[in-house]
Amino acid sequence: MNSGFPFAAGGKSTWRNRKMAYTVTGAKTGGTYYLHEHRERLKGGQETVLYYFAKELREGAMDHLPEGYEPNLNTPNGHPVLRKKR
Repeated sequence: MNSGFPFAAGGKSTWRNRKMAYTVTGAKTGGTYYLHEHRERLKGGQETVLYYFAKELREGAMDHLPEGYEPNLNTPNGHPVLRKKR
């Protein structure tokens, strides 16, 4: 695992180009996956946070693992997932 892979420079200099993202490598594909978080407000007003890995860098990319979580690989397809530490 690599903790810090640079954003791909797209020609424009923005804060995103300088931020580092937490990455893992897929077991079957060998591709790089970037950790992201998405905050969502539920109907009752409670806020929840969703963590996911994506092949592309998007808004919400994280530079570190959330406290109490660890990366794991989904055995059937080799894609990375985040799970709570046991």
